[in-house]
Amino acid sequence: MTKHQTRIKKQSDGVFFRNLGWKRNGKKRSQPKFRLGRDETKAGEAVIRLELLWSLVVSEQREKLGRDHEPSWSEPAFSIAKAIEKGQTVFTVPRPYFDGRPMKGPAWVRTAFSEFISEQSDTPVFYFAEDDTDDYDALYVSWLRVLQERYPVIAIRAADKRAFRKGTEKNTELARGYLLRADRHGKDASINIAGVAPGQRLHKALDSFAQSLTRNPRYTDSRTKGLSRWGSVFRNYILDFKNRYEDQHLSTLGQSAVQRLYDYWRFRPTSAKSKELVSPYTARNRIQALKEFLKWLHVSEEYDWRFPEDYELVEKTVPRVTETKKVLIDVLSKAVIKKLHASANPIQRAMLLLGLNCGYRYSELRNLMIGDIEFEITHPHAELIHYSSEKCESFIRKRRHKTGVYGEHVLWSASVQALKELIGTRRGGHVFLKENGLPMGRLGKNGKPVEDFQYEWNQLVEELGTGEEQLNTDGLLHSMLRKTGANYIRQNYGGEIEAVYLNHGSTCKDNLADLYANRPFSTLFVAIRDFGRYLGFDASPDGTE
Repeated sequence: MTKHQTRIKKQSDGVFFRNLGWKRNGKKRSQPKFRLGRDETKAGEAVIRLELLWSLVVSEQREKLGRDHEPSWSEPAFSIAKAIEKGQTVFTVPRPYFDGRPMKGPAWVRTAFSEFISEQSDTPVFYFAEDDTDDYDALYVSWLRVLQERYPVIAIRAADKRAFRKGTEKNTELARGYLLRADRHGKDASINIAGVAPGQRLHKALDSFAQSLTRNPRYTDSRTKGLSRWGSVFRNYILDFKNRYEDQHLSTLGQSAVQRLYDYWRFRPTSAKSKELVSPYTARNRIQALKEFLKWLHVSEEYDWRFPEDYELVEKTVPRVTETKKVLIDVLSKAVIKKLHASANPIQRAMLLLGLNCGYRYSELRNLMIGDIEFEITHPHAELIHYSSEKCESFIRKRRHKTGVYGEHVLWSASVQALKELIGTRRGGHVFLKENGLPMGRLGKNGKPVEDFQYEWNQLVEELGTGEEQLNTDGLLHSMLRKTGANYIRQNYGGEIEAVYLNHGSTCKDNLADLYANRPFSTLFVAIRDFGRYLGFDASPDGTE
């Protein structure tokens, strides 16, 4: 049971809840109860956000009022907490208006906006002579920015789009005016302020880093001399940061600002497509991309930015989500595999068999070349790996495109037949081609692979869900083939052989093992043969199926 699971309680009606923080009512304090719904996973995600939000409130109040202060929910923070309680991932804030009387709008908005304005100037904040001025729209935009920086656990958006647009325009006008004045003062001090500011900005640095990827062997393809598929995906991550982060001068990226860059992904923003929180896996990938960018920026001669003094103290991990994990991995039964094989066309059959035989996913299938396959040979290094290759066998021997990890897989007789049917008389190029002769899964104009393999698999699954003997095909993913093979090999031959089958970088506890000994490919070949005979896809030594 995880730390957060011990703090979530369940009511008799099945609703999960969490008592957290303190709410002040006059001189009395009470602990509010947050009801988080019946989905344990979503309740766990909400608890993480609520606890982080409360910790921010405690830190803020004790910093202002002293360590002995008894913290309580502020109005803005409590309103955000109630939004999280309802499962919201975006918190909209209205713009308070004036008409010669006190502010209009929710009570917490009136109070919090008044406090913010009083912090900016000594102007009275409860009565104004003018209504809906651009100055107050500008303050509204600034207030939203401060709220987002103060409470990064949720995306904060403007409810009044018109006021936000006008306020942004007003802030732009003010910024240009300040820049001109700063330039005049800079000239008096022999400092070219306006000349320095435009170049040393976040978005320009992101563009520069994206361009530099073409000169980094880690992200390029040695065959095409351009970006590899992973390099293109990584570049898209970097360019997407321009949509996620406001453009700002690099000199403003101090310790707290860098923490906010990481917090954006740590607290998992909403996906534009699904409108749900991005997965922890996606968040970790983007955080890794951000790390690489900041590392590059730190050593770049083009930019003056350097790591803050306490950069190593910046929190970069995605909070663990409370989740009831599956005890067992879903794998495919022999009957389902046989029906998939019987219904498949040549491309689908090769996808199916290589997914089981070699544990290949779409990424490995995209990068499989004819030259990686050796048909009907005696293993050239049989003695070195202690493998008894008594008859002609077929192998795929190649490095994994993304990680460079070397792997070998012996091929079943059914796999050999499917590959020969697919390749025909071709002597080179990609194994999987479309009817027009272009490689399947090639990069599109947006830099992402075309979903040709996904289309073929969906067609096969749909075929299985029709006809007289219909099967439940919900959740029948191509990745389950890899899990099915890994599960069989692990159960019968152990975790190290399973890791070699999956072509993982580390196959045992000793990370230096690969420096002193060859991987146990001979045992893997025996395991693959055994798995193939179990499924009926490989001929046994006596020639029977």
